[in-house]
Amino acid sequence: KNELPFNIVNTNARSLCPKIGSLVDCLSDTDSIVGIISETWLTDGQDLSDDIDHLALATGIRLLCKNREKNDRGFSHGGVAIVYKEAAMVLKEVKLHNPRKLEVLMAAGSIRRADST
Repeated sequence: KNELPFNIVNTNARSLCPKIGSLVDCLSDTDSIVGIISETWLTDGQDLSDDIDHLALATGIRLLCKNREKNDRGFSHGGVAIVYKEAAMVLKEVKLHNPRKLEVLMAAGSIRRADST
């Protein structure tokens, strides 16, 4: 009874936005509560904040991300993210000293007890 299931998905998305539905399905199909994603190609801004909020409301999945700055064409490549199921865990980004703006993302949290979800 003290076992906690903790499956993790690790993937290179090479542009996450058009694949977000597949990510949601993958987390469900693999019984994973957290995913580590590289090459998200997300761009910081209000649109991304709105999309992250919509994802949480629609699926119960939260996303923490570290994105590259926009290039001269207005797009970002690279980027990393951590996605997690809110019902299964609590996760908060840990701010790191990162003057070179490397794509590094760290989070700390805890798994919720099964009877508390």
